[in-house]
This record gives sequence, structure tokens and C-alpha cells, in this order.
Amino acid sequence: MPVYMDLHIVPGISAKDAAQAHYEDLKVQDQYGCKCMTYWVDENRESAFCLIEAPDKEAVIQMHNKAHSLIPHEIIQVDSKIVEAFLGRIHDPTFFSELINPEIKIFNDPAFRIILICKTLDLQFAYMKFGNDKAKQIVNEFKNIFKTTIESFNGSEVKFRNDLNIGSFVSVSQALKCALSLNRNLNLSKDLTDFKISLHAGTPVEGSESIFGSTIQFAEDLCLVSSRSKVILSPLIKDLCMDNNDMTFNTETELKCVTIEEEQTLKLLMKVLRTYYLNPNFDGTFFCESIGMSKSNLYRKCISLTGFSPNNLIRNYRLAQSIFLLNKRYNISQTAFDCGFSSPSYFTKCFQKRFGIQPYNFRKAIT
Repeated sequence: MPVYMDLHIVPGISAKDAAQAHYEDLKVQDQYGCKCMTYWVDENRESAFCLIEAPDKEAVIQMHNKAHSLIPHEIIQVDSKIVEAFLGRIHDPTFFSELINPEIKIFNDPAFRIILICKTLDLQFAYMKFGNDKAKQIVNEFKNIFKTTIESFNGSEVKFRNDLNIGSFVSVSQALKCALSLNRNLNLSKDLTDFKISLHAGTPVEGSESIFGSTIQFAEDLCLVSSRSKVILSPLIKDLCMDNNDMTFNTETELKCVTIEEEQTLKLLMKVLRTYYLNPNFDGTFFCESIGMSKSNLYRKCISLTGFSPNNLIRNYRLAQSIFLLNKRYNISQTAFDCGFSSPSYFTKCFQKRFGIQPYNFRKAIT
């Protein structure tokens, strides 16, 4: 049966309120074919998240409506293994602060997490560049460094996709220390050169169809920020550090804090890119018109923030999307046109220049 996670925004919610609502859900769950697995409540952010096995989203809504009339603001389908990797559990915790009765345990366990992203060039390229034996050594070295570093700072590794490695943390201080340690460890390897690390934070259901989707998306976008060998921090991470009196971001030269203005600019750039990159006519001029900036202003902002001109930013984004399609076994023509390139030959030329290998050979080598 599918598993869903929902978001309830409830002003003034307490851990006791959430426990009572969960108990009411348990009393009626069988009527709707549901199984309420657990929940998370965050008193400071006035929100709660439920994890439920259910036939469909409508069953979740009807069950909540019958139990306590608190209709979810958002519902997404999730993989319970991924939920556990991010949040540490998929059932009620063993700890609790109070018992209302033997069946109602009160616990305040927020679902808010610090998300560390380590973005690498698809490791498939290592096999083409170095051959099987050397590539396996490089891949294993990276995986070992990432896993051990994440775990040594009380983080949890979340396996996502080949070029994107994720760590989930409760503590912003631990996440920051981990990011710095990871950056230093990876920089010690002469073979692991094409990587970027960023930190952002958020909740599991927040305007996306995938768990922590919005948080991961912006953390990945932060990896576009031009900053050689530095960990990129979102403004939210800086605020969380200040709330905890952790001034590491002011003392460590390996950290780059993105300003609120830069965050807004980056989000606007990426929104336009994602909207129009499939259009082969989308170029620097189209970019200016879509974003409402002059050519000089857009060029200045793109160079300052990412190190790329608008045209190069568009091309690199399209090439990044092409990797996903080639990994799905799309042919060269399909990939070229589905990523907004004007022709397969131009796509091949750009791919060769960026990655040092023809897309045909990349696709052929995919196992």
C-alpha cells in the first residue's frame, strides 16, 4: 500500500495537541483503510507531519476530517526508507515526555532538518576517463569519505542519485562542522576535483511532490554559486547559526554565505531556466526579456553569482539535464531536442566540449 506524508499548519499547536489528534486518527483509521504510522510535531514552527499508509490521498483527507477535522495543507507520496533516512524513524519514538493515558504518548519531535548536498560530476565519467579499476577506486574512495564524514557528525546519509549525495542533520552546528570536514577531506584527494558542497534547511513537505524536495532543489541550485573550494550556505543556515550563537560562518574562510539578495536572484534565474530551457529559442536575449532585466544587468548578476554568462548558464543547465536523459537510455536526437538544443550535432559538440566525451560514447558505456 502507498505511504503518504502530510503537512498540517496549526497555529499554536502543542505536542499534547498533536498526540491527541494522532490518537483520534488511530481510532478511525480502519474505516478508511489507513494505517497511521507516526507523526512529527514542531511547536516553534506551528506544524505537524503525519506518516500514513493509505489507499490514496483522498482516504487520508477523509480519515483526518472524521477524526478531528484538521485537513492537511499538503500531501505527498513517499518511500518509507527515504523517510527513515531523513528523519531517523518511521514509527513512534521510544522516548516521550508525558503519558495522557497508556495509549497516548506526548513527544515534541520536529521534522525540520539541515540538508547537506555534495554534488559531483556523474561518477559514470570516472569509468570512461580512468577505466574500471581506477574508477572503482575513485568511486569507493568518495563513498567512504562521504559516509564516514556524515556519520561522524551525527548525520544520516540519504541515497538519492549518482551525482547528488545528501546528508540529513538535526543540528546546524554539526552539519556545518561536517560540511567543512567533508570539504577538506575531498580536497585532499587528487582525483576528486569536481564537487560542490552546500547547506540549506527545511521541512519534508513544502511545496514539492517529493520529500524535502524544495529544500534539496535550492541546496542543489546553491552549487551553481561561483566559489572555488568553498562550502555554500543559504541565508537560512546563517540565521540558524546566529540563533545558536555559532559564529563559525564568520571565522571560516572555507565558507561562503549567500545573501538574501543573492538568494532571490538565484531563485529567479533558476525559475526562468526551468521554465524555458526546453525552448531552442531560449537564449541570452530571451532570458533578459523573461526575467525583466537589461542585458548588462543580467550579465553582471550571472557572472557575479555563478561565474557564467547567461548563454553559458543556459547551455550548462541543458547539458546537466541531458545526463539524466542519457542515463534513462534516451537516444542522442531525443536527448538533444528534449533539452532544448537546436540540433543533435550542436548538442554533441557542446557535450564533447564540456565533458571531454561524445554523448554517444557516454550512453554506450552506461551499464
